[in-house]
Amino acid sequence: ASCIAADASAISATYSLFEKNEGGDVIFARPASTVDVVHSTFKQNVAKAAAGQWHSHDGGATISLWEASVAALQEVSFIENTGVAAGAILVTGESTVAIDGGLLSGNTASATDAAGAAAAAAGAIFATSGPTVHNVRCEFKDNSASAPDAAAGGIFDTGPAPMPGTTR
Repeated sequence: ASCIAADASAISATYSLFEKNEGGDVIFARPASTVDVVHSTFKQNVAKAAAGQWHSHDGGATISLWEASVAALQEVSFIENTGVAAGAILVTGESTVAIDGGLLSGNTASATDAAGAAAAAAGAIFATSGPTVHNVRCEFKDNSASAPDAAAGGIFDTGPAPMPGTTR
């Protein structure tokens, strides 16, 4: 289970600490949900892949955005989190995340599906199926990922074009 689940709703957290939670995603948002997090820290959380209708085989991240959800993260730190698809943020479909200031440090991801099939992973941010990711004044430090298919320590983007604010 997730710590916070948004289902076609809006959630916000300000000056919050999410630490040492284990299970599903810390924040799970779908469909068309809005997530606002300001001056908060996600530290040493473990997000495992979850089975079920709203998680894919390679799900599992500290924050997961699905089905046109939108997140605004301002001065948010992700420190030493562990996930399957991403240590920090998973952004899928038409979802959008805007990150304004923050630190993504020491996050890890290690992806395989339940059958052990190849999967991809990102230590910090995994973006798949056409999402938009805006990075402004973010620091990426010591993030890592391992996966049989493909992996990136910082950002893994499967989209057709570069994400705004990033380069390939």
